[in-house]
Amino acid sequence: MKPTSMLLLCLLVWTSCKENSTEGCPSLDQIVSQFTQPTGEEVIIDEDGKVYLIETNGCSYQFDYYPANFLEKNYEVINGKVLIKSPDGNIPTASSAFEDFESYDNALDLFYQTIEEVGEKIWGAFTLQSPSAKTVEEYVALRNCILDGTCDFIDNRFDLVNDPKNITNKCIKFTAVDKTDDMITCKSSMRSSLFYFDKGDDFWFSADFLITGNIPTTLADFENEYFEGSPGPRLLISNDRLAIENKFGAKVIYRHDKDITVPTDQWFNTKVHLKLSDQTDGLVELWQDDVLLLSVSGINMPLANSIQNSIEIGVSATNEACLLFVDNIRIDHEPF
Repeated sequence: MKPTSMLLLCLLVWTSCKENSTEGCPSLDQIVSQFTQPTGEEVIIDEDGKVYLIETNGCSYQFDYYPANFLEKNYEVINGKVLIKSPDGNIPTASSAFEDFESYDNALDLFYQTIEEVGEKIWGAFTLQSPSAKTVEEYVALRNCILDGTCDFIDNRFDLVNDPKNITNKCIKFTAVDKTDDMITCKSSMRSSLFYFDKGDDFWFSADFLITGNIPTTLADFENEYFEGSPGPRLLISNDRLAIENKFGAKVIYRHDKDITVPTDQWFNTKVHLKLSDQTDGLVELWQDDVLLLSVSGINMPLANSIQNSIEIGVSATNEACLLFVDNIRIDHEPF
């Protein structure tokens, strides 16, 4: 985790914006969020994404939470369709996707390499954070050389395999090793950044999972890649039960109280529904094998001007070595 992320990860109480006339502070019409930390310090985020700490004699700039005008820089709307700006041409955002892995011959075929492949393929990147590739620079370099064929997997990996419970079916197997003491977590996951979910949108997600051995910490993250720390809700396993955790702010965890645990060595289905909001009128719903585990109101996106554009799935966090099989991933604005 970057040091600048720590300030925003300890947010606790969200408050209404108030006028601030002290030196160096944004004006009222520039403030998009103002909140109090557990220490009692107040923090302001302005419309350009700059984070300020309110001090006795004014405000001090801390860091940029997101780039100024990130939406205008990265997207444009033509005939009602949101497009991602790219040097090679605009790319349509995806409103729905389904992946059952049946049409591929190997795992690296999943990833688009050119703009012409976007749409036919939805996966753009993967992360293999491990003792041999601990830093962002190291695992990005590893990803690039794996994709261009100049190196192979080291510790963590993913493979297109036959379903261990049904050899006629294909799925993806994610392999992760133990993290070392100087690491926060290990990862073996893949990501798509083609989506565009805004405040007020319905987000639906479903996937089948099979865990053998140790249980990973998280199975999927629904992120904003433009904000510091890629905040958003994520599908968590806590005390052997599914939960939804906000990967931002006070890191609220939405838990269920049913006597339903995550199984090992058998497939189970998970479905998530979010009505996206930075306020308590958001909706968080979670199912396991068609059983509704929770349906609660609450915050599930970091700021009103956020978008949730990225889906990371697989072993998106683990402390222990584990194997995770994934199949039948579905994402949509509409219920299914």
